[in-house]
Amino acid sequence: MNKFNHLLRIALLVIVLFNSLACHREEELNKKLVYISEEYLKGEKIVLGKQLQNPYSVENMKKALNNLLRNARFAEELEINTTHLYVRFLPSDTTQTIQLEDDTTLVLFDHPLLYEIEVMGQWYHDPKLDGQAFTWLYTVVPVDYEFPAIKYEVLDEVFMMDEENDDAPNRMLYDVWDALEYESLRITNNLDEESLLNGRSASRWNPSGRIQVEERTGFGTGVDRGDVPVRYCKVRARKLLKWGSANTSVTNGQFRISKRFRGEVNYSIEVETAGHKVTDWKGFSINLNGPKRRGAWNWNIPFGNESVAWNSTTILNAIYHFRTQASRHRLKLPGVLVTAKIRPILRSGRSNALGVARHIPISPTFNVLRNDVKIYTRFDNGNRLLTDDLYEVTMHELAHVSHFLKSPANAILSIGIEGESWATAVEYYFTLPYYPAQVNGLIDEDRPGIECCGDDSWKYTPYFIDLIDNSNQRNDNNGNLDFADDDVEGYTLEQIQGALDRRTTLSGVATHLRNNYINSTESRLTAVTSFYNDIREDN
Repeated sequence: MNKFNHLLRIALLVIVLFNSLACHREEELNKKLVYISEEYLKGEKIVLGKQLQNPYSVENMKKALNNLLRNARFAEELEINTTHLYVRFLPSDTTQTIQLEDDTTLVLFDHPLLYEIEVMGQWYHDPKLDGQAFTWLYTVVPVDYEFPAIKYEVLDEVFMMDEENDDAPNRMLYDVWDALEYESLRITNNLDEESLLNGRSASRWNPSGRIQVEERTGFGTGVDRGDVPVRYCKVRARKLLKWGSANTSVTNGQFRISKRFRGEVNYSIEVETAGHKVTDWKGFSINLNGPKRRGAWNWNIPFGNESVAWNSTTILNAIYHFRTQASRHRLKLPGVLVTAKIRPILRSGRSNALGVARHIPISPTFNVLRNDVKIYTRFDNGNRLLTDDLYEVTMHELAHVSHFLKSPANAILSIGIEGESWATAVEYYFTLPYYPAQVNGLIDEDRPGIECCGDDSWKYTPYFIDLIDNSNQRNDNNGNLDFADDDVEGYTLEQIQGALDRRTTLSGVATHLRNNYINSTESRLTAVTSFYNDIREDN
């Protein structure tokens, strides 16, 4: 009990320290933030054209209904009342942006929705807010939506049928809604030439297509392995204030949106999947705007290390495969109320998962850390990370996120050799099914190799790999004492995760494994654990 209380006091001290640093960083950040980050500016800016009338406004819907009644196309009058609101939010700080992002009922756009778009870029910032960090965010919400304590404006009252929910209170016969929507689109000049020419006989259609990304591997040689599906990624189609979405297939990257549209739609991708999002500098899912068209959208995203599209969708594929392996090995994944956020940064740097501290439910100032993981897309020597590189680093950093979500206090207390060796084991076993050549060097490392690179390279050991695999490094290297005598095998990642959930040292993990699992090699745990403890003691 005394040991537990001691660990608890340490954990609380660390949390208080994180909170203090977060408060200080919040103050400094809000003083120094520029309105767009360096990486964000690398994408092309959206250029707006002329403003459009709103066919879904209550006023225009009533006009459309009167036209239909006057021409005897409706037998009885309908009641048209406000069902939705076209609104915009203006967050004042990073905490409010996270609050909006975490509201799963909202679909947010950084540009107004009732304008023609002359240039379909990747970002927009209201020119009236130049010099400010944040811009207006636009969406449509139900009329009974409970607004958070964030600045907002109601731009228009809307009447719109929920086409995908048979139990919606504003449900009507589809043919009735079809006629009403068409007439309102017509009188507000929002129909394309085909629909005007053919009237309502111009068929509605379902947006569809296929999204793929070029795969590049080969330890920097740039070997092109062709296009692979972008797996389980959200694709959206929008026309004015109406939109629908669907996830791409994990087998071929194809998608089909159930909501039907007239004329052209604006396609876009939200780079997110179940429980994980690839995010920008503010913590919002990266949005990749596509074409405006009537017809399928097939996009093969080409390789480019300065490309937000290539890096973010490649990381998303790695996330999908992390989730696949985590489910197979029964490791902790984000739940319904938790989303892990991963930010690609298009320059050299050291990737990290320091932002997991934002999940500590102590103070909203932790949200200033915004993203759980930062992945730098260039090595320190300037070389570009290829597909297999991004897979490896994503698996490693998401292992830290998993550890933290499973046991936050223990993860903080295990930030040394224990935490990094755990992430190295997950990195190895989760990357192995996809890019075995990328991680072959992780399984057999001698002490000089582990301690080779100064700083904290000594933390990244194959200790937990040694507890699982069936080889002995020392025997395989002719008795070389620089290799661990790891004559232990047969433990699983799930068992090791359970041990790390309760212990914070290598010796503690070994004791937990010995006391809780039957393993024929458990008597040899002491030897391999002592080898890596010696490395820790000497560093």
